[in-house]
Amino acid sequence: MNNNRVALVTNSLVYAGPGSIEALLENEFTVVCHDKSFLDEVCRQQFAEAHPGAIPLSEQEPGLLVETALARHKRIDVLVSNDVIGPNMKPIEEATADEYRAVIEDGMVWPFALANAVVPQMKERQSGALIFVTSGAALAPSQNLSMYSSARAGAVALSQSLAKELGPFNIQVNAICPNWFKSETYFSDERLAKYPKLAERIETDVPIKRLGQQHEMGALVALLATQKAMPMTGQAIAFAGGFYP
Repeated sequence: MNNNRVALVTNSLVYAGPGSIEALLENEFTVVCHDKSFLDEVCRQQFAEAHPGAIPLSEQEPGLLVETALARHKRIDVLVSNDVIGPNMKPIEEATADEYRAVIEDGMVWPFALANAVVPQMKERQSGALIFVTSGAALAPSQNLSMYSSARAGAVALSQSLAKELGPFNIQVNAICPNWFKSETYFSDERLAKYPKLAERIETDVPIKRLGQQHEMGALVALLATQKAMPMTGQAIAFAGGFYP
């Protein structure tokens, strides 16, 4: 059995995944990784070679993913539910209930299912950290983003409820709410080049006048994962360069 702390990170190649994995490895976690691309054996091998100490799994269903990780490592100390949702920007009258169900599935059901599967062994050990990576849209919903914003807000509410439920078991639960954060998922170089006005807003609307970086996201995830700041639980942590008050 590996005595290192074990972290499970979802959607490892996108959004907050790259920075989280690097920081967790630097902090001597064994990092078990999920990604849709890991269904392909070649992708898993390439990832493992590029990230020594990280273990990619092919499993996609939350319960099976957690079950496999526990079978191999006997424990999961940290869950980083790095949740990715397509923005799907449109007016309410153009949206469909089926589209909304898909957004809810990715943004709320998926993290709930992961927490449901991982919490029992944390409660048994009286220790653990749940980190839900959601979006700043949960803090300040935008027009034409009703589906996305409400799903992200639901994940934040889930984390805050769980913080109260699991606090007595020494389990820390927080949501990270990024915006203006560099990732291929939402704020890529290609997107900024395509939409010059978006790039201009970084100068006018973001107090630090730049995007947050992957290594900075990783530093925050690592802090929460170590539980060194345990009283910081039940928080929706804005990671947006001062964009939110």
